[in-house]
Amino acid sequence: MRVGTINYCCQSGLGILTKAFWDHGIVNQMFIIEHSRHPTEWQWYPQTTPHCPIDQLDQNSRDLRQFVSGLDVLLCFETPFYWPIVDYARKNGVKTVCVPMYECSLQNPPALFDEYWCPSMLDLRYFSDTPERIGGADTVEPFSTTFRYQGAFSTFTPVPVKVEWQQRTEAKVFIHNAGHGGLKGRNGTKELVEALKYIKTSPTIVINSQSPIDEQVIGPGILPGAKDLRAERDCNGNRKYDLKLNDVSVTLQIGTRSDNLLYSEGDVFIFPEKFNGLSLPLQEARAAGMLVMATSRYPMTTWLPSTVPIRTWKMESYVGEEITECLDPLIPTVTTVKNRIGPPYMEFDEAVIDPRAIAAKIDEWYGRDLTNYSLSGKEWAESMSWEKLGPKYLELLERLK
Repeated sequence: MRVGTINYCCQSGLGILTKAFWDHGIVNQMFIIEHSRHPTEWQWYPQTTPHCPIDQLDQNSRDLRQFVSGLDVLLCFETPFYWPIVDYARKNGVKTVCVPMYECSLQNPPALFDEYWCPSMLDLRYFSDTPERIGGADTVEPFSTTFRYQGAFSTFTPVPVKVEWQQRTEAKVFIHNAGHGGLKGRNGTKELVEALKYIKTSPTIVINSQSPIDEQVIGPGILPGAKDLRAERDCNGNRKYDLKLNDVSVTLQIGTRSDNLLYSEGDVFIFPEKFNGLSLPLQEARAAGMLVMATSRYPMTTWLPSTVPIRTWKMESYVGEEITECLDPLIPTVTTVKNRIGPPYMEFDEAVIDPRAIAAKIDEWYGRDLTNYSLSGKEWAESMSWEKLGPKYLELLERLK
């Protein structure tokens, strides 16, 4: 089948997600929208791949229509970038599929797809005419149960992950990926940086960012003297800053890093995101064997354990009786506020997080034994591997014939 998509070609969320579907043979045709912050990375795809800057997409719609008319399936990740192309594809007999956004879903989208492959329960609830039928992640069988949405089909389709697992033993180094700063600060980078001054233990905090961490991202005066630091540079030109706040060692790494490097340096992945519905980095971090410290809200609460055993001991007064101490790695939410992005508009509940709560969680987990949790991450990674889930996507495509 000729399965094509329209997407970015860059070392960023959508680009990496699309590349994974290309590498594993789900997508075999590509129309690239050139990302304004990245040069087009032609080594990813054949040089004959059609492409254009996003600001010229309308003028080049003839090229885009020609691309789509040669497909059997148009598979869009989050957005087709040019919405009229969805109706054009359907009128020309091309099946259309959307993998909705992780963080929020369009309200009254400009076009309706034939199917929605929902990577999280949050998406599945929205793209269903009967959301009350949908329980937690354990009550809906992936790739099997189909729901109806305005004449279309919706299916729970977890996205496979492929990262290198390694054993983690003790919570000492906490990793945060800021990306490009996160739309509307969604990754919680500002709150994490503000939390640094409240930490009472002595962890190492590593913040990876593809863009400079400046006052627009983290607020004024939070990292005093950071601008005066001299950066080290690696072979790829990425910058690295090291500084000390009280007993906390902070490293800022600016530049694009491979997915394996993002998760190889730490023990805990801390991601106080405000409105992501699932977030691929959380899945990757858990598959890499790290403890995942995310915001306590739906749907993270449906698939991340809220109680993690850290040690067990026997009671001397009662023969054979054991006591297990557990901790919750999820960061509590103070409240939520309504927010939206657009047009076209996407509405969502944004979590409000107290930086002191982030600091308290870091202190609570610092130095804890992560051995068993890390091992469970390996089992989870196997259940979410491309080898296990990739064929399920091919079955969904066969069903579209």
